[in-house]
Amino acid sequence: MQACKILNGVDSESARIELHHYPFTLFDIARIIVDKAIANKSDVSSFKIIEEIVEVHYKGLVGLVPLSETVHELVHAGKLTVSLASVTGNWQEFVRQYAEYLQPEDIDKLKFLIHTSSTQSLENENRRKLKVIKRVISYEPPKEKVENDGQTTNPEL
Repeated sequence: MQACKILNGVDSESARIELHHYPFTLFDIARIIVDKAIANKSDVSSFKIIEEIVEVHYKGLVGLVPLSETVHELVHAGKLTVSLASVTGNWQEFVRQYAEYLQPEDIDKLKFLIHTSSTQSLENENRRKLKVIKRVISYEPPKEKVENDGQTTNPEL
């Protein structure tokens, strides 16, 4: 968990590595646990909810993906997609244990991710997007040229 799963060769020695919650965000996990507590008429105190969130993390039921800080931001912005094959943690067991508390949107999201993660095109699409992003980041505007009359022109435009 010390190297980015999307950018090969980027590890904790060369960049900050963050853990991305996936396929469920930390917010999703908290909501599902709150829904369980409400459905079971259990204590819905923030302490009890946080305690269960920590417990599912400790048991390895939460999907985590190590990503470089920039890639993590791009994933949250919807610019890159993570493959379920890159996930560490038994998120499938989380789904089994909390199935009755999942919302229809959670099920739809899982179906979509399972479908898209099973294709090689996801990795190719991420590579293509990263090339475009790299070009945008490294873009330098053309240098202005000063003419004899003192006017500046941009010959490359």
